[in-house]
Amino acid sequence: MNDRKAKKFMPFDALEGFKESLNNIHRKYNYLEKPVLSEDQLEELDSLLLECYAKMNLINFDYYNDGVITNYTGFIDEIDVLKKCIILQDKKRFLISNIIKMNIK
Repeated sequence: MNDRKAKKFMPFDALEGFKESLNNIHRKYNYLEKPVLSEDQLEELDSLLLECYAKMNLINFDYYNDGVITNYTGFIDEIDVLKKCIILQDKKRFLISNIIKMNIK
């Protein structure tokens, strides 16, 4: 009996697709273009990557993916030269070309 009452008041998508459309509009207006880094900035990122990998430093970096910039923190477990990506200790992979800014923690 109580189960029926609970179902009665559960939310549902009364306007099919409305929530998805709203999310698409939100994504469209909050979309960011990928920042272009100068040669000096790219060299600095490369040297920081190598230093952090060699010394096992904790890094904090901003990563661009599909119009959104997200901040990540972790230790570099591996640098994949062929795929041009870094692999953190939690096995997450990040393309080096999409790293925008990096700091040593």
